[in-house]
Amino acid sequence: MLAKLKLLKTPAGPDTILMISGILIVWGAQDGMMSQPSAAVPADPAIVLMGVLLSAAAVLVALWDALRPLGLRASRRIALRVLACSAVLVPLCTKTVFFFNDVEAGDGFPWWLLAACLFWLPEQRRAASLVFGIVLLCGLVEGSWQQGLASPSFTPALWSAWIASYLVYLLYRVLKSDDALA
Repeated sequence: MLAKLKLLKTPAGPDTILMISGILIVWGAQDGMMSQPSAAVPADPAIVLMGVLLSAAAVLVALWDALRPLGLRASRRIALRVLACSAVLVPLCTKTVFFFNDVEAGDGFPWWLLAACLFWLPEQRRAASLVFGIVLLCGLVEGSWQQGLASPSFTPALWSAWIASYLVYLLYRVLKSDDALA
């Protein structure tokens, strides 16, 4: 049995953080916060429109770069592609998860903006961490305010942040050229 345990590798870095945070969210939601239907406060239409325009702009710039390269470095091109893919996939995945769990969650915060931190990688890791932290903090504050108006449940905001973080990390690992097939 010990030989089998030695074959298991412990993930490091973002893998560990995502794994532990997912376990903590599941553990915190054991009291039924995720399964209780909540009457989420609908987002302000101006904020929703701004989020849609930002995501459309990210997708259009990434498409333009694919058709007529903008002269970006490889790391910036990857960051732009991850941002555009996140702008489409993060809202789709979060809405799908909440739909199948009968949880109504607000549309207020564009969680896909967590991918903006990739523009500072790999040269400026501290700046990337700072941008990620600021976007995460803004989203959690907005989520706690929005959920506080309708329901005491904070779990949908945590799940939205976790899903967005995981998708950004996964897209970055897939689109990054040196380990895309690893």
